[in-house]
Amino acid sequence: GAPTCMTPLSLNIAIIFGTRITLTNFLDLAIPYYTYTKKRETETKGAFSELTRPEEDYLLMPYDIIVESIKDYADTANQFGFMTLFITALPIACFFALASNCIKTKISRFKMFHLYQRPVPRGAQDIGNWQDIFALISTFAVITNGAMICFTMDVLDHYTLFGRSWIFIGFQWTLISAQYMLAAFIPDESLDVNIQNRRAEFITSKLIDGVADEDYEQQPDGVPKITAEMIKEDAESKIIKRLLNKKHKRGGELKDVIVGNYPRGNSPWPNVISSNTSRKSNVSNTKN
Repeated sequence: GAPTCMTPLSLNIAIIFGTRITLTNFLDLAIPYYTYTKKRETETKGAFSELTRPEEDYLLMPYDIIVESIKDYADTANQFGFMTLFITALPIACFFALASNCIKTKISRFKMFHLYQRPVPRGAQDIGNWQDIFALISTFAVITNGAMICFTMDVLDHYTLFGRSWIFIGFQWTLISAQYMLAAFIPDESLDVNIQNRRAEFITSKLIDGVADEDYEQQPDGVPKITAEMIKEDAESKIIKRLLNKKHKRGGELKDVIVGNYPRGNSPWPNVISSNTSRKSNVSNTKN
């Protein structure tokens, strides 16, 4: 037999992935196709005219979102477990998993387009308990691969059992700590998605929940109150500054610029006009 169990283990993992790529994907397509064919033959028995598009859609098999989602997640978790728990025995298993997923994606697209009725979409916050299952598999993968490297493979034979045990402990705690640190530092959702979610929550609170707008006049101590008069004065000061800039460009009086912008005498700043008029008259009297 083999000097270690690594050779039989790698052979078994290769057989499992080879079976998934060929037989499992074939059955994943063949069984629904056969079921759809038998259903179509039964439903159209005795029909003489060509079926319309709605009738063709009716003959498709109903798609159960809950059942199909559980089957897909269970299959993915099964493959993820074989790939990560024994990656040391067969590193090329990652490539086999990628090839299997590519084939499975094509098969799923064909089934959704030609064998199943259009599913009704449903929202979900996350993948639920499957996230914990994948995290648990990742943690166990560190332990199993560390044990195979330290105690099964012959790369550390020059160390004593005590030394290999300490290497095993340091290996698993280092990688497990790295897993949790990366999970803590990398957010579950991007900044853009977070902003859009907060925006949707704000709009929902205003339009659906009826939350009142904030009262800006009720400021904490030490912060000046923002009133409507302050906002109006600020807006008027900005407009007056723009009019002054026009005055300097044209070389005339501020009154002339205001009258030019409000020719009908409806200026919102009559005091500015009167003050400039009185100032101009005083200058004329002084010259005289």
